[in-house]
Amino acid sequence: MKLSSLYPNDCTGKNQVHEWADISNDSGEAEEPVSVADFSNYARLMGFEDDGESGELPFDSDNDLISSLLIGSRQSIEAYTGRSLVAHTWAARVSGDPVLPFSNGGTITEVKDLNGNVVDPANYKVIGLDFKSVSLLNDYTVTYSVDPTCPERLKTAILAEALFRYENRGDKAEEGRLSDKSLAIAMTFKSVNSWLQ
Repeated sequence: MKLSSLYPNDCTGKNQVHEWADISNDSGEAEEPVSVADFSNYARLMGFEDDGESGELPFDSDNDLISSLLIGSRQSIEAYTGRSLVAHTWAARVSGDPVLPFSNGGTITEVKDLNGNVVDPANYKVIGLDFKSVSLLNDYTVTYSVDPTCPERLKTAILAEALFRYENRGDKAEEGRLSDKSLAIAMTFKSVNSWLQ
């Protein structure tokens, strides 16, 4: 997914991220920080469904919907906070040494100049403990991987957002925005200098 198309930025000049993309290997599924069972407990989903024959079955007919809502909620919280909450591999085209999008806890795996030549690690400097920057004079492309641990409060934000979407599914007025509760929780994790305006 090319995030710059979802969150356009007017990056020109020094210390700017011009574009970025998630280039994670699509062959494997990311391990979500919140499970369907976690959601069911949070939402207090309980009860039984009648199968018409034996009487009662465990309530699990919404599991696919809940799983999709959890993924969408996590992606929305990632986009809002600018933090990776699951393992990703990112690529970004940058100028100067801006903070790299979604680089929390990440490792710089490769830096290339605009001609595609790999830059020797001796010729650039990685800056930052949590969110990373790479200091290089010219425009370049940087590839980096993250495998973060999702903070418990952001897990709660994902649960709150998924519950909001579960209860308000089909309501066009509620689409495209975070719920007030998840927004209040996630706000404390949003970078002040966020590249996602």
